[in-house]
Formats: sequence, C-alpha cells, structure tokens
Amino acid sequence: MSSLRTRFLRNIASACLILSATPAAGDFSRDIQPLLAEHCYACHGPDAQTRKSGLRFDLREGAIRELKSGSRAIVPGDLDESEMIHRIFSEDPDEMMPPPEFRKSLSNGDRIKLRNWVRDGAQYEQHWSFRTVKKPKVPAVNREDWARNPIDHFILSRLESQKMEPSPEASAETLIRRISLDLRGLPPSLNELRRFANSLNVPVAEREATGAAFSPEQYSDLVDTMIDSSHYGERMAQDWLDLARYGDTNGYHNDSVRAMWLYRDYVIDSFNSNKPYDRFIVENMAGDLLPEASDTTRVASGFNRCVTFNEEGGADPDEFYVTYAVDRANTTGQVFLGLTVGCAQCHDHKYDPISQKEYYQLYAFFNSVEGEIGAGGRSGYHNKPLPPLLKVRTGQHQQKRAELQSRLDSKTAKLKAARERPEFTNPAGDLAPTLSEWVTSLALPKTGVLPVKNGLQLHLDAGSFDAPGGFVREWPDLSGNKRTAVATGEPKQFGRALNGHPAIRLDGKKDFLRTTSGAEHLDGDFTMVLVLQFNDLARHQMALMWGDESQGKRRAFWKTGGNTQNDKSKLSFNGYGADMIGNADLKRAVPAVAIITQQGANNDTRFRLNGKDGGGGAVSLSSFQNKAITIGANNAGAEKAAADFAEILVYDRALDPNEQAAVGFYLGTKYKIEGEWNPAPADIMALAAKPGRERTDSEQKKLFTYFINYVHGESRDLFRMLESEVASTRKDLEQTDKSLPTTMVMVEMKARKPAHVLMRGDFRQPGEEVEPDVPAIFPRLPTTQPRNRLGLAYWLTDPSHPLVSRVIVNRLWKQLFGTGLVKTLGDFGTQGERPSHPELLDWLAADFVEHGWNIKRLQKLIISSSTYRQSSANRRRYEDQDPDNRFLCRAPRFRLSAEEIRDSALSISGLLNPSIGGPSVFPYQPANYLSSIGKGWKESEGRSLYRRGLYTFWRRTMLYPSFQIFDAPSREFCSVNRPRTNTPLQALVTLNDPAFVEAARVFAQRVLSGKEDSDQQRLRLAFIMATSRAPNDSEIRILTDTLSEQRKEFSAHPERASEFIANGKSLPSSDYDPVELAAWTSLGSILLNLDETISRE
Repeated sequence: MSSLRTRFLRNIASACLILSATPAAGDFSRDIQPLLAEHCYACHGPDAQTRKSGLRFDLREGAIRELKSGSRAIVPGDLDESEMIHRIFSEDPDEMMPPPEFRKSLSNGDRIKLRNWVRDGAQYEQHWSFRTVKKPKVPAVNREDWARNPIDHFILSRLESQKMEPSPEASAETLIRRISLDLRGLPPSLNELRRFANSLNVPVAEREATGAAFSPEQYSDLVDTMIDSSHYGERMAQDWLDLARYGDTNGYHNDSVRAMWLYRDYVIDSFNSNKPYDRFIVENMAGDLLPEASDTTRVASGFNRCVTFNEEGGADPDEFYVTYAVDRANTTGQVFLGLTVGCAQCHDHKYDPISQKEYYQLYAFFNSVEGEIGAGGRSGYHNKPLPPLLKVRTGQHQQKRAELQSRLDSKTAKLKAARERPEFTNPAGDLAPTLSEWVTSLALPKTGVLPVKNGLQLHLDAGSFDAPGGFVREWPDLSGNKRTAVATGEPKQFGRALNGHPAIRLDGKKDFLRTTSGAEHLDGDFTMVLVLQFNDLARHQMALMWGDESQGKRRAFWKTGGNTQNDKSKLSFNGYGADMIGNADLKRAVPAVAIITQQGANNDTRFRLNGKDGGGGAVSLSSFQNKAITIGANNAGAEKAAADFAEILVYDRALDPNEQAAVGFYLGTKYKIEGEWNPAPADIMALAAKPGRERTDSEQKKLFTYFINYVHGESRDLFRMLESEVASTRKDLEQTDKSLPTTMVMVEMKARKPAHVLMRGDFRQPGEEVEPDVPAIFPRLPTTQPRNRLGLAYWLTDPSHPLVSRVIVNRLWKQLFGTGLVKTLGDFGTQGERPSHPELLDWLAADFVEHGWNIKRLQKLIISSSTYRQSSANRRRYEDQDPDNRFLCRAPRFRLSAEEIRDSALSISGLLNPSIGGPSVFPYQPANYLSSIGKGWKESEGRSLYRRGLYTFWRRTMLYPSFQIFDAPSREFCSVNRPRTNTPLQALVTLNDPAFVEAARVFAQRVLSGKEDSDQQRLRLAFIMATSRAPNDSEIRILTDTLSEQRKEFSAHPERASEFIANGKSLPSSDYDPVELAAWTSLGSILLNLDETISRE
C-alpha cells in the first residue's frame, strides 16, 4: 500500500476516533447537499464554464462517473476507491479539497458526514425546494392542551425533541399591540385597547390573580378588527412595494419624476379586498394580456414597469432594453421563485441547476414591450413620460366627475328655467314699455360733448393742459374730483402723437403716473375707457390698475404678453391670479378705444375694442385697501406699459350698451378712430329703425330677445351669472377629464422581439437565439397557454409548482415572526438556508393552495396559534441551545420599519391622516437635502404632511433621509428583506426630526386635553397611548421626576419653551401655558423614543 494511501486511511481512522459519536449521514438535503453546495459547487457544480476536470457534484451521475484520469470521485460504498474522500482528508496542500486558497475548509464533522454518506451508498435526492409540495402529516405532541392548531403541533414537536418548553402567553395588551402592528403597521388606538384589554385597568400586582386571557370569541373579534381595517392593505403594500421596486422617480443620474402611484393604490386595494394570491400574481405579471383585461389589471401590469430608467444623453438604448428585461427576469426569480436566477446572466448558475440558456429563455418573456424607451439616446430623454402609459378613471375621479355632472345638470336646468320665465319670453308682457323706451334711445348723440358723466371718478385728457418743456409732472383730473395723477420717471406730452391729437407717452421702462385716491369708490362695478396706442407689444403690460398686489385684489386693464411682430396681445383683465383673457387683438401703433366693464356678484367682465365685442366672463375677486389708481404700471411699479395715452375715463358703475356706444362714438369721432359705435348690432339697429306697426311678430321677438339678453339689467345679469356658472362647471368637468392620472403599464408587442443568449451578459455579443421557456428543473409550461407573460403567470400559479406557494407563505411568516422559516427569503436554492421547520413550511404551503391562495385566512391561522401568542420575554432562556430563537420557544421582538416608526408617532399623537391611496406626498425634510443632485422638495400642505410613510415621495437616488437611516431600501432593484440596524443616528432622527417633535407636542396637547385631574393620571394615560400597556409604580416615579425637571428647565428659559413647541406647521394650542406645554412635549418625546414604543414585542 502506498504511503499516500496509508496516510489517507490513517487520517480517516484518526477522525473517526475523534468523532466516534458522530451518527451516520442522514438526510441528503439537510446534511450533505449544503456541504457540497458550500464547498464544492463553485468548481464542480452546474456552471460548465467554471467546472474543473469535468467533475460535477450536483448530479449523482456526474459524481460517480469515471474521470479522464481513470479515477472516480465517488464510488458508492467504497471509501478506498473514492477520490473525493481521499482529497477531503488529505493534509497535502496540493491534494486537499477544498484547496487552501478557497478559504472554505471543511470541519472534521463535515468530513465524517461526507465519509459516512459515501460509505452508505452516496444516495442523492432532489433539493428540498425543487420537490413538489406535499402536505405532511401533523405530528403528535405531548402537550396537546397547548396546541391550538396544526402550526403548534409542528413547533411544539421540534421543541419537545430539543427538550425545550414554549413560553407563556403574552399579556392581552401585548397581543393587541402585536396584532395591530403586524396587520396594520400602526399601534392600537386608545379605544381599541379599552375595548379588547380587560386587564388594562387592573393593577399590575393583581394581573396574575385576575387573569386576562381572551375568550376565543374575543380573540377572533380582535383579529378580525385588525385584518379588516383599511390600513391592513397599507401594511401589506409596504413589503410588496420593496419587492416590486416601486419608486416615484426613474433612478440613475437625472432621476426624473414618474407617475406610478396608481400601481401602489392597486396593491393596497388588492390586499384589502383579499384578492387570491394566484390572481394577484397573474394580474401583476400579465394583467394587460388577460382576455378580460380592465384598467385595474392593466395598472397591475405596472409591476414590470417599476424598473429604473436611464434618461441620460449618450446612454445606448439597445443596452438598456436588455437591462430592463434582465431586471424583470431577476425580479420574477426573486419575488415568485425565491431564487437568484440573475446569477445565470453571464454564465451557468454556479450553485443552482439553471443554465445561462435557461436564464435567457426566462428573459425572453420580458423583452418585447410596445413603445418602451430604451434610454436617453444621443440627446437625452429628460422629464418625459415613459410609454406605454394608461390614463385611468379612478374611483375618486369618477366620484368627482359625477358630482360635477350633477352640478352641471342643475345649473343648466336653472338657466333654462330663467330663460323660460313669462316676463322674459313675452314681448307684449310687463317689459313692453321698457322695450319701447330702449328702442327709442338707440339713436347716437350728435354732440361734441362727453355724453355720459354719471359715476365718473377719473377723467384724464392729454389735450387739457400743456406740460412745460413736454415733460409731464402731473396730469390734471377733469372729473371734478381733483384726482391729479403724479408722474414717476419722465412721461412726455406729444402734441400730435395719436391721429394728430395730444397724448402722454410712457416708455415701458420707468414711466408711470399715479393718483392718491379714487380706488376706494371702485371696489364694486366699474367701467374703464381708454384711448391709447401701444408702441411695443413685448411682455405683459398694465395700462390702468388699482387695488392690492394680492390674489383677487387687483383690477387692471391688461395687455397680455406678445412681441413686436405677432398678434398675441389681447385686451384682457388682470385680477392678480383672477384673470380674464379677452379675444380682441391689440396692435402696435394702432389707436384704439378700449372699454372694460365689470358688474354683478360674479364680477362679469366684458371687453369692447373700437365698438366690437372682445369676449369676457366671470372672475373671482376680493376686496382691497389701496386707494391709488395707477396709469402705465401695477402697484409694484412692474409690468409697465409702453404706450401713448390720449384720454382715460373711469366710472364707478358698469355703463350699459347704449352708454358704451355713446361714449365710444364720442371718442372715436374725436380721435378719428373707426369703429362699430352702434349700441347694438346692425340687424337690431335696422329693426329698431322700423316703426313698431311695421315689424312682424318674429322681428318684434328678435328685438325682445336681444333686449332681454343684452340690455335689460335683471334678465341680462341673471342669464350671465347662470351662463357663467354653467360654463365654469363645464370647464371644471372638461379639466377633470383632461387631468386623469396616468401610470406606466405593460403592452406586449404584436411581433415578439428575438431573444439571444448574451455571451458574458454583454448585449453586444448575442449568441444562440432562444424562445420563452422556464428552467428544466421545474414543471413544463402548459401547452394550452401562450408562450408569453400570461402563460408564465399561469405556470407560476399552477398548484403543482414547487416554489411559489412556499416562497409566499415563508414571506408571510417572516412578517409575523421577523424571520422566515427559510431565513434567506430570496434564496431557496442550494446556497440558501434550509427551513427551520421544513414540514411546517410544506404544510402551510399546501394548506394555502388548498384554500384558494387566501392570504388573510393564512394570517388568521398563524395569529390564532399558541406559537404566535407566546410572550417575547425571558429572552435568555435556551440562549446557548437556540441563540437565534429559530425553534420559537418564545415570540420574537424586533424594531419597527422606517415607515412604521414615523406612522406610530403620528398615530399616537393624533396627527395621522388616515386617508387611503392617492399621489405621493412631501413631508418635512432637511432644507437643501437634495441640492447636491439639483432637485427640489415642495413640502406638502395641511393634512397631507401627516400621511403614512407609505405615501412619501420615493426618490431612488436620495431616499427620504429618516427612512434611509432606518434601513429602507432605495428600491432601485428588488429588495426581498430589509436589514434592521441600530445606530445613534436613528435616535437623532426621532429626537430632532420636526415630524417627531411636532408629534410629541400634539401628543402632549392630546394628553392635557383629557379629563384626567392629576399629573400621575395624565402620565399613566400618556404611557398607555405610547406603549399600549399601563406603567408600573417605578415607571410613574421616573416620569414624574422627569416632568418636574422639564418644568424647572423651561421655567428658567421660557424662550426655549416657545421655540421648542413651535416645531412643525400645526400651531401650538393657546389653551396651555408655553412652559407647561413644552414640559409635556419633552415628556412626550421621551415616550415616543422608548425602545418599547418603536419595537414590536
């Protein structure tokens, strides 16, 4: 026998002596396969490109076949001829396996396991997660009285095998809080605690004697209350959005905003309605391809559009078409299969039986999206929608539209009824004398004197004075009200500027004139009449104005912006955000007589230019204080007019059409401006000129109709008001239809794009063309289904699929216990951890499918178990035997998520806005936080500041800072499991972030506003609100001392108290002394920062 082989046998013998108590190899999947995967597959596994010596240990036939050297790695039952056994026991660096440089050496116990396995025949079996799920038999246990359902049998059986005991049941308060946090992500309300916790008012010392256990009916009611809450969907959506990589921006460098919140609403609604999980999968994977596809299922398909998008100029679209499809394939593998399929993108998977070709067959399901933008291309694709897109009539939109349609129908009916009133339809009725008077008055005056002076508040005529040297210092008022306009800048008087008549020229840069009074009479109806010509049409210009520089408080003759060449300058009205754009064009260097009237409760504003109708409508205005009237600018001296002004008339009433015609005719004649000065249209004037007895009934009716609509004050104003309301409502309705929210969805190309194996994952090296398919390790795609995403979705939801049901029940278990039965949520492959309770996992998966993929039912089953109801206390028990509590001898305790910590503070304080769904919001954020990437943050207003963290705008490149510190993912890629860290920065957030400080103050106000009479009673109430349990005597003493210290501190520094309680946009209550409120705010902050408050017990 050779010396080498002798040393080999000596090594085996030595190891056997050392580990003589080591049992024979047991389960291949549990004991052997993990060793092979960890220590051997990298060089001798599924990946052909990295496989050495042609040897593979992942398949039995590959491990036992004869190698080129003539030896065999494994000869079943023959240790002496098995080269593998020789190598793993060798001490020669050139012989030993794994080699020293691999840095993953086997322990002696591992070697013995492998030795015994080869000795016993080296039997292989399929990896546990690739086997079809079969529902195992529920094991018998000794303590039948402890087990409430089959889950407890599996858990207790394992505990009993380890000589371990489960923990007692948690207190009622703990269970209420635990269930509320697990199912809603929010602590229970005070009313819920009082409803369900009978022990809440029992002194701590008496708890055990009184007993506080739930009856089965009470516990079921508690669970139903929490799981039926609309906040349940929000809690479930939080985890799903991590998986779906949901974000409100594109990612990459520019990180522009995208609209995807409708997908988030879909997820929330799906969980709230308890949509079967198999249907949820189908809609997410292929909602657009369903025969009965609806807006809802198309929105669901946005799951595959949540990929990031590179909009930068220079990014190659072809590269990123591949990138997006790769992301979808990887996400599908992680979310539904629990596998790291992405490891096969560049080569065969090193550990799992997925070849590179099979990876690109999976990829081929996702690379044919109609209209998808690859990347920015040469010039970039910034701040643009990313097709394919879908406009959606949401429930909120439909409700709003129905309300507007009802309002429009009502307004239209009122207008019809008004027009059909007898006095407004009968020419020979009560209004006949008034009609006759109006007809007689239609003749224009022939005099050269201003025909209308009633109500004249200001009258400026450029020809009424001579300016010394042509420089105007003052412009005298001819109305008799002595409202002289004083000049700013250097307005000039020109003797023949406007059709041979004098005019005052303003340069549009520094010149304007202003009275000190007059506007106090012009807060209601008014008329502006100006004779002028514009010398420059660039920009907005104000020819005449009064009022305040504030929303709805300005009254201004406004020329809308244009330039020296175009005709986009309109005669308009500016009310500072309450504007009305006319349709009459103002021309450069063309004299005009312009009239603006405003009257009635709805501020009906009408324009006439050279006698022609210039449009108009209602505006929403407010009262003002400023008394000045300004010519050629606004009150701030901006929007200056570059124009020649010949004459200005301002009336404190709305001139009727006859008066407007008379004034227009007078001014047009005076300044030689041609116009249509008749007070009515030519056909009406012709009818009026006819003697009454010669008019036909239809002609008389036509005259009367015009009179009723445009002249008679009561009918005209009523019709205009109702017409304005109808038009405004119709506009709102049209705007509502135009403003439908848009979301990104999937749309399949009619002709699928070819897919290739990409050599080394490089899009520039396409290899073999492949068709959509699934890895051979799994059941085949149904032949009755199409080879597209819909077929893939039905394959995923086939009850015989070995992974999908296991993956989801494991994820649901993790939500309730902090860790999954399989700890590696995203890796059920050979490198992932084995289940802590394999039979329980399979029982849950089979039961889940048997009962229609019902998520709520499964959660109720788990929550109803004694396993779930255990106390989390006494965490040192079995510390050596089970340090990570994988056997579940007690309930786990873990910190809340980033969103839940903030949500809890808002909920406890009473600030939380409970509304469900809708666009993302922008809560408090440090100033200039996003300046480094050139982005802004327009902080939300009102109640939107206090929405749940789920709705916070999710910027991928720079996450909301407090969420980032508490381990929320960027969601640039699928996140299967958030880490939970503990750092000092987290305490700085909860102590100093304005959201938390404001919550502490509102929390304090809530406590102080109660009926409690003493500090101790208030402290007890505050403690219960924060932790869901009553404090003990020691805790009350500490809180009392703390409150006393804070009162002293703020009494000594009252300015600090005022500053402290001013945090946030909600105002501190004036009902409390600032010092007292600050002291309680400080105490509230302490309670909100307790480890118990931000943890799930």
